[in-house]
Amino acid sequence: MWTNKQLKKNALTVLSKTYWMSFLVCLVAIFLGGERSYVPNYNWTMPSSSGPSSGYENTGDSGPLSSEAIMVIVIVLVFVIIGILIGIAFVTFVSSPVICGKNRFFMCARQGKVDFSNLFFSF
Repeated sequence: MWTNKQLKKNALTVLSKTYWMSFLVCLVAIFLGGERSYVPNYNWTMPSSSGPSSGYENTGDSGPLSSEAIMVIVIVLVFVIIGILIGIAFVTFVSSPVICGKNRFFMCARQGKVDFSNLFFSF
């Protein structure tokens, strides 16, 4: 079993030989979307009901939406769905293979086989 000291020594030895190549691989992986650190911010606050009224009264006769409003809503939804599909395709076909390639680069570097093309081995 490896000790923590041995692991650190091995990592230092490998990175001292391949520092700039490792830096370049990480930089290219970041630019190709292979590293994502998206943290959603859910800061939802509920308005207090004890405050003053907004001055809007619902009279009940607002009627249905106009055909132009429905058309705008449909167009916006279509663009949102297309954007989501493009995002899923990008993550599936570009980001994930780049992450695998970056991990392969570091696994091979550990054995002394340093090659930048490992970043793109999934393609």
